[in-house]
Amino acid sequence: MNRTVRNTFVLTALLLTVGGCRGSGTTIQSTSSDDEGGKSSSWVYISKGEGRFECRDSVTGNCNYVLYVQQCAPDAPLAGCSARVIRSFTLAAGKRRDEHGLPQQVRVCQDHHAMPVAPDCAR
Repeated sequence: MNRTVRNTFVLTALLLTVGGCRGSGTTIQSTSSDDEGGKSSSWVYISKGEGRFECRDSVTGNCNYVLYVQQCAPDAPLAGCSARVIRSFTLAAGKRRDEHGLPQQVRVCQDHHAMPVAPDCAR
């Protein structure tokens, strides 16, 4: 039996634009397959504090999401930053979820096998 390749989808750096770019947003689509032919895909769109998350396909049947912001001391290197988790949730394959009131600099990590741990999921 082939060993399943574990893919972690890291959707990071969803830094949304401030002010003048009304109507713009960030869209990220991730797709992968394992060595047994299973397919996983996820789609995320975030704009003006609103987010839509779609678990399109998943080798495990679920997509796990963590939404967070990085908290850094002034002039600290990125490696010294911690994460403040805003929300975490799981969607079944074929389902979608809308989120409201997201912070402007929200970051997203997604994994099909386990709940990601922020900010390590971005490395």
